[in-house]
Amino acid sequence: MYKLVIVDDEFIIRDGLTNGIDWATIGFEVVYTAINGKDAIHFMEQNIPDVLLTDVKMPLMDGIELLESAKKMFPNVRTVILSGYDSFEYAQKAIKLGVFGYVLKPVDENELIELFYNLRTEMESDSPALLKQNSNQDKLRSNRSELISHLVENLLNCTKFSTEKFKKKLSELGVSLNEENMGILAYECDFFESYASSEMVIELILNESRKYWERYDFYPVYIGGCFYMIYSSREAVFEKKIFTQTACFKEELEQSLFDAGIENVRISIGIGMLYHGIEELSKSLKEARSALDKKFYFGNGSITNFGDFKTQEMNLLNDIFAEFPGKLFSDLLIKNEFHLCRLQLKKMFDKIYSVLPDFESLCLKCIQQYMNVVSALESSHPSIKPTPMDVLFNTLRKCTFFHDFTRLYQNSIISLLEHDTHSKEEKEHIFITNLKQYICENYNKRTSLQDLSSVFYMNPSYMSTLFKQKTGSTIIDYLQQIRIEKAKTLLKESHYTINEIAQKTGFTDYRHFGCVFKKEMGTTPYNYRLKSLF
Repeated sequence: MYKLVIVDDEFIIRDGLTNGIDWATIGFEVVYTAINGKDAIHFMEQNIPDVLLTDVKMPLMDGIELLESAKKMFPNVRTVILSGYDSFEYAQKAIKLGVFGYVLKPVDENELIELFYNLRTEMESDSPALLKQNSNQDKLRSNRSELISHLVENLLNCTKFSTEKFKKKLSELGVSLNEENMGILAYECDFFESYASSEMVIELILNESRKYWERYDFYPVYIGGCFYMIYSSREAVFEKKIFTQTACFKEELEQSLFDAGIENVRISIGIGMLYHGIEELSKSLKEARSALDKKFYFGNGSITNFGDFKTQEMNLLNDIFAEFPGKLFSDLLIKNEFHLCRLQLKKMFDKIYSVLPDFESLCLKCIQQYMNVVSALESSHPSIKPTPMDVLFNTLRKCTFFHDFTRLYQNSIISLLEHDTHSKEEKEHIFITNLKQYICENYNKRTSLQDLSSVFYMNPSYMSTLFKQKTGSTIIDYLQQIRIEKAKTLLKESHYTINEIAQKTGFTDYRHFGCVFKKEMGTTPYNYRLKSLF
């Protein structure tokens, strides 16, 4: 009994073909009905049928695309197409792809049965050779993957190898790589939780990856903790399409992992640029790795195309550190301007984020800056105890994400003098003074406790408690007091409307401003303005 897959996007036709024909009598068994070519390919990757009966016009992947993919992936599967009269041109294309025959819609049952009788006869005569070919199919796929793995390993290790021999082997295995436009995609599995059977997860990812990409003749491999895939296209414009295609792949892969009970896992992907020829692939591999490393800035689960950021990042990084020299921070520390020092460091890292330099370069520049700060401080503060360079460097390199890196480095700079020159009482006094100054300078902005804690790198609960202990007032009450005082001045001395004054003093709206003002002053803003005129 030969296995048959029927593909048509119309349920009535699928059902009619499945149940309206006595397939067993002809020698066939319908093992699956698919709604489009994509659906059929997914099934066939796990259960290779003997015959494919497909419509031509379908969404997502039409019959012609299905036949092209099937011919590459399953060369021994026989194909028959269904075609409407207005699709005869498509049918002609299908014939060139080696289909056994085509049936016009509406389907003539007798014609279809006769065609499948003839197909069975031909298949029976070819059975011995066909069985041998099928038995070698898994070995063929394995050899393909091994060969691609060998190529990527050579590229990773910068090993010289004969590209001509490699291309010959690819051709023998039926792998088609268009050398005009070739690139490499690198991706990693980010584990948010620890899985004991990580090898099983890696195998699942590799299988799902191959299931998705092999229809395009792309062969993912796993080497040294990372997945790699060579992609190629006859169109240079494909470089723009690959991001969208990769996003779809990532979504399907993460969903497959979730369906398999593997949760809280994200896939991060880096895409190298297209080049001409296998010899140039090492460039794309380096770019793919560099793009993948940008998850340091963007976080787990990111997709980064190397072509989206410029390669002059080192020059720009030098410019940023020239703008923020070590002396700038040492001077602020000597003056006990710790808050301003943090603000300048924040500005520096904001500019660094816009450049997205490679991780190693960033580490080295920060270490160099730190040494300059220490050198400038040692003459006036010989008792400081800086972090040893190797310890700081190794600690910075352990940071997984940019925000962790910035917090660690800022604290390393500030702690050079903050813990050296002041007692606990003095530090608390400096903090309260800096916080009050910040509120006075930013009262007109919508500021929350969380915002202030981010500025001063302090737990919001502890910050509120400390402020209340030292001033007898809460931070919110103090902020409100400053806003009311500023509002009183504007009501007396300006021609702004009350609504404008509410906005200029940081209140969310006119009504809120009126309620707070009346509670504090015992009168409305309008009456207060009237009284101030006399």
